[in-house]
Amino acid sequence: MGIRVLKTALAATVAVYLAWLLKLDFFVSAGILAILSVEVTRKKNLQSAGQRLLASILGLAIASILFESLGYHMWVLGLFVAIAFPLLAFIHLKDGIVTGAVIVFHVFEVQQVTVQSLSNELMLLLIGIGTATVINLLYMPNEDRQLFVLRQQIEHGLHVIFQEIGDYIRTAQSTWGGEQLLQSEQAIREGMMLSQRVRDNEMFKDKHFAWYRYFEMRDRQMDSVRHMLTLTAQVSNALPQGEKLSAIFAVLAEDLHEDFYTGATERELDALEAQFKQMTLPQSREEFETRSALLQLMVEMRRYLAIAKERKGVHSIFK
Repeated sequence: MGIRVLKTALAATVAVYLAWLLKLDFFVSAGILAILSVEVTRKKNLQSAGQRLLASILGLAIASILFESLGYHMWVLGLFVAIAFPLLAFIHLKDGIVTGAVIVFHVFEVQQVTVQSLSNELMLLLIGIGTATVINLLYMPNEDRQLFVLRQQIEHGLHVIFQEIGDYIRTAQSTWGGEQLLQSEQAIREGMMLSQRVRDNEMFKDKHFAWYRYFEMRDRQMDSVRHMLTLTAQVSNALPQGEKLSAIFAVLAEDLHEDFYTGATERELDALEAQFKQMTLPQSREEFETRSALLQLMVEMRRYLAIAKERKGVHSIFK
């Protein structure tokens, strides 16, 4: 059973009990309004609460005018739906359509618009929406552990990917199935959604922005990683240059766990590029194509490192 289900159950129970204590008509409807008002995040809850309250009041006003002018007939109720629902959606209050309908149907049932009936409906609104909002604000689960687990999954996957790339360009042989690529991409998607949800639960200080920035960085880097894998497939021969670049991928596989940009891989890459310029030209077409793929791999590695350098900087990304 999820935490949202428990909060919804508590909000509905408290709302019904408060409405019953106040001897409101249709007091059970306070529970329905509370159920409709529980959201995933605090910010979404506050935003939706305002929309639901405003939409319900506007819907009640429209319904009161229609009912008192045209009578309490079924077709008038349908006319209300035809007018109010598109209007509320147009003015960006669609979250309040259902809550507004609940209280309007009460008015239709009692077939009179009086100060007492309107006050009853407004109290039901305030109790139902207010109870859900308060309970949602009081507690949200701590997702830090899950964020850290997702980070570990991503970094483990990238570690394996870089090791496999290094092994292949060194030997031109591989039996790797590529499952870590799919797993890392899935973990990145989950991390971005989870970190954004956690940020939406923070009312004043955006303490988890660093987590969102981390997953956004990994998402951008995955484009580079996919391109590296495509280039790796073009390496058909084992060459000394491949062995040297393989060693740099081993450094990158370890360097990716750091919270800040160390520059270790970039320094190794600079040294290797200087060596490449001093090497003799390829002696065959196959060697030319392989060395060309290796050079493109180095360019792509620089793009990967540039993203890390931009996002991590010289200090920890989480500070």
